[in-house]
Amino acid sequence: MDITQALDKLEMMIEEARKIPFTGKVMLDPVDLLESLDFIRSVLPSELSAAVKVIREKEQILTDAKIKADRSITDAKDYVKQLVDESEIKRNIDRKAEEVLNNARQSANEVRYGAYKYANEVLSHVENVVLAISPMIKREVIDQMDYHMEEIIDSIRANHESLQSASTSTSEEYI
Repeated sequence: MDITQALDKLEMMIEEARKIPFTGKVMLDPVDLLESLDFIRSVLPSELSAAVKVIREKEQILTDAKIKADRSITDAKDYVKQLVDESEIKRNIDRKAEEVLNNARQSANEVRYGAYKYANEVLSHVENVVLAISPMIKREVIDQMDYHMEEIIDSIRANHESLQSASTSTSEEYI
């Protein structure tokens, strides 16, 4: 028999006991009553110990669950913070990369503009120099051509005279 059965038996003894008229009291057999109380006293410490143990286990389970829940919440907060930090880091990296690209584009445009400007200045200078020396070059070319033309004409005349002298001497030999 366990404690609840012993209490039920005690309750039944009181309900079934003889009533004392006009008092509302009942008469109980002291032997039965003492036996029930002794049984309850003997079982009660083990039942109380078991109940206390169950309560402690319950409290430990609740404490462990709370610790675990707190740890999970902390881990979740840390994870969210890490994601936010990583997201912020990524935004900073993206922003810095865009800034570097813009600076590189601007530098490239400046270099390109400088190169075009320099090339234009060099070409303008070369054009001016060529225009300045063009008449001298033309005169030199014409002088060179005149000289070579005179040499060619002199050579042709010499060859022509040589041919004429050779043909005259050959014609006299045949006559």
